[in-house]
Amino acid sequence: MDLKRAGDAIYVGRIFSDKVEMHKALSLYAMKRIFCFGIVASDKTRVISACVDKNCGWRVYAVTLPNTLNLEVRTVTMEHNCDVTARSRYGSKATAKILAGLLRGKFANGKKGPRACELLEMVLSELNVTISYMKAWNAKDLAVNATRGTKEGSFEFLSTYLHLVKSTNPGTITDLHTTVDKKGNTLFKYLFFAFGACIDGYKFLRKVIVIDGTAMKGKYKGCLVAASGQDGNLQIYPLAFGVVEVENDAGWVWFLKNLSKFVPDEEDLVFVSDRHASIHSALAKVYPLAHHAACSVHLFHNVNHKFKSGGLANLVSKAGRAYTVGDFRYWLRQIEETKPECAEYLLKIGLPHWTLSHFPGNCYNLMSSNISESLNAAMQKAVDYPIVSMVEFIRAMLMRWFWCRRTFAGKTRTRCTPKIEELLIDHLKESLNCAVNGATDWIYQVNEGIGCEFTVDLEKKTCTCRVFDVLMVPCCHVLAAGRIRNIDPYTLISRCYFVGPWREKYKGVVMPRPNEKDVDIPEELTEVPVNPPRTKRQGGRLKKRRIPSQGEVHHVSHAI
Repeated sequence: MDLKRAGDAIYVGRIFSDKVEMHKALSLYAMKRIFCFGIVASDKTRVISACVDKNCGWRVYAVTLPNTLNLEVRTVTMEHNCDVTARSRYGSKATAKILAGLLRGKFANGKKGPRACELLEMVLSELNVTISYMKAWNAKDLAVNATRGTKEGSFEFLSTYLHLVKSTNPGTITDLHTTVDKKGNTLFKYLFFAFGACIDGYKFLRKVIVIDGTAMKGKYKGCLVAASGQDGNLQIYPLAFGVVEVENDAGWVWFLKNLSKFVPDEEDLVFVSDRHASIHSALAKVYPLAHHAACSVHLFHNVNHKFKSGGLANLVSKAGRAYTVGDFRYWLRQIEETKPECAEYLLKIGLPHWTLSHFPGNCYNLMSSNISESLNAAMQKAVDYPIVSMVEFIRAMLMRWFWCRRTFAGKTRTRCTPKIEELLIDHLKESLNCAVNGATDWIYQVNEGIGCEFTVDLEKKTCTCRVFDVLMVPCCHVLAAGRIRNIDPYTLISRCYFVGPWREKYKGVVMPRPNEKDVDIPEELTEVPVNPPRTKRQGGRLKKRRIPSQGEVHHVSHAI
């Protein structure tokens, strides 16, 4: 707790900003020195504090400075002659408001802070005061509201906050959609925001976007949705975020329409998501040319839930991730022998929707929405915050990510990103046992040590194993053939994996927002206050842990 002794001294000439600050300072002073005081007089010109024992001479007299709210201490009497009964009442000054002021630093800057049950011991050790659990809970609630803002006040400040962010982050796209109820009140409905630095880096990104949503756990119901890709170093690259009331057709269509402002609809664009009906419907309306791949992990969970057969999900995983049609057919036969009903279920979904071998577009290594799950995990604390604090948490997180990756990319001296260099080394080791026979100057037959044969076309940059075709990184067969042809392997790698484009992705800077007092806020942003949506939660303790989806194995650790 913030109990610095240097700031709690009471002396003649000390100036307080207002009466509230003076009362807090005197309360902390009294608790640390084990006595209780009261306010004898308080008006526009003065404040007089004295010990609760009328026979005690302790007294502080402060006057209001002209044309301000500041108070200056003019006279003090520090000696005590009160009895033990009066001094034992010192704990009454440990109110929830006073404790909240001392606890603000514990919850600032996105800190989780102590739990209410932990505050009882903290207050006892620091202030020698025993408080109730309810007072500790109220103190924590007040401290959280003071640092993160109230849930209702956050919606009112949202328009101003978005204006502040856009003033220091050029190119940022925001959209706040509201509705008006029967009483004429303006209610929050949707929010979209994409920072300019993320938008600038999209043109250097592989055209595979993963979209997903996670439930918000605050006072008001809602869903935080996000669109993200993967950079050349195989790291999460967030593109855009949104807040919708619920994951339905209208919410996803609205989010995707805003996303289309900088992600145009193209035939080589791919979206990866779970098999949510609203996502599939919204993509068909907003991105009719793009391809849609179902998340393989969610499909495996559905198979586990529907058929409850050991090892079946593993077979489905191998079939979905098979690069060639021949490998897929092999694993599909295994599924048919194990559970014919599962094979029928998978065929009804449509092979192009969930198999890598039949997918019409190019989704590279992204066959699941795992990067969205990782992004949701990084924002786990933020979904419990008021909406402005949540957006600010995301902005600060992206600012930190961009700075760290920009620094790391600037120090990288290899031609490709570190992850791709590691992958190339692995493929190089695998190529050592490959025998190469030439058919033409560009086409080669490559035999693996286990007897498998593959055809490599160095001119068209293809290999019948399809690893090179899908990942656009030379496989072991291509590296073996390239050694015979004396071709530099880096000439066969996709441009997106080189260090240059990787640095360009993070060239933009996510800037902090300015102070509200230092910026002129347009009147139209504040004249109509935005109220919270009509989606208030019912009473009771909110669930903090993620609810496992159907078919997902939930591991629980048991203490011994």
